[in-house]
Amino acid sequence: RLGYSGCKPSLSTFLINPNSRSHMAYSLVSLLVLVFDLTSLPYVIAWDLPQEGWLNVMSWATPCFWTVDIGVNFLTGTYKEGELSMDIYVIAKSYLRSWFVVDAAVVTCDWGSLIIGLVMGGTAKLFRFAKLGRLLRIVGMVRLVRFVRILQEIADMRLSDGTRLVLQMTKFFTFIMWVAHFLSCAWYYIGVQGVSDTGATWVDYAGLSINGEDTEFLNTSRAYQYAVSLHWAVGQIALGTIDQFPRNTMERFFFVFAIMVGFLFGSTLISSLSAAMVEFQMSKRDKVTKIRTLRRYLQENRVEQKITVMVTKQVQQRLSHQERLAE
Repeated sequence: RLGYSGCKPSLSTFLINPNSRSHMAYSLVSLLVLVFDLTSLPYVIAWDLPQEGWLNVMSWATPCFWTVDIGVNFLTGTYKEGELSMDIYVIAKSYLRSWFVVDAAVVTCDWGSLIIGLVMGGTAKLFRFAKLGRLLRIVGMVRLVRFVRILQEIADMRLSDGTRLVLQMTKFFTFIMWVAHFLSCAWYYIGVQGVSDTGATWVDYAGLSINGEDTEFLNTSRAYQYAVSLHWAVGQIALGTIDQFPRNTMERFFFVFAIMVGFLFGSTLISSLSAAMVEFQMSKRDKVTKIRTLRRYLQENRVEQKITVMVTKQVQQRLSHQERLAE
């Protein structure tokens, strides 16, 4: 029973059905904001970019968005024992027991890092605390689990088998590229800011020599610096060739860590894609078998060619849509 029992009339008008189109659109926007935040944050920290221009606007916009998101979650219906509840007290109790602590901690880090950076100004010592606060915002990646689950439910209800397979492969590829992006930013940060016990870092040996003129790596463009770091990170995941190697203990340990991460995600990706392909092929085989049986039946009963084509086309069209289970 879907109702608003226990909820005041003044509050019932603000409650959100989690299955509504508006909430699905909001979840998609939330996922895009989250992906932007988790993608830009490692780059901003590694390259120590100043909070200016569009970056300053987004640094204030994202905490505002996630603060509003907490309020939205307090008004979004929840499932209890398989039944949708639109009771404000049940919703609040469920959210407080699940994602509220994580969301509140991440939002606190968001506002804390911004306030620290604003109040403490540009002194080097105090700016380190602001960077630490921004680093803690990476904890926000746990939000990704919730939004991926919501999108997976939407895909299972509305998309065909082939579209779901493409979406799943895109999801795997995007996640692997984000891991490579994170590793590349960490590799650059260690090379520039890390402590070296040998007196050398990998950036000292990453310079260019063009027409007999040597250019230090740190004097190249940010795009080239990021491309070199990304090449190194992708090489760890895909077990490809790399041209930059660790030069001190910290870099050596991170090199080993990156290799293990690459091995873990590489094997997981292959197994997940194999399972998805097998599931898709089994679904397609079932449809092909049904079409083949239908054509054999029509042929054995000597049905006219025109009617055979019409019946076959209609069956193919119906099989292409997801079937609804009867009650």
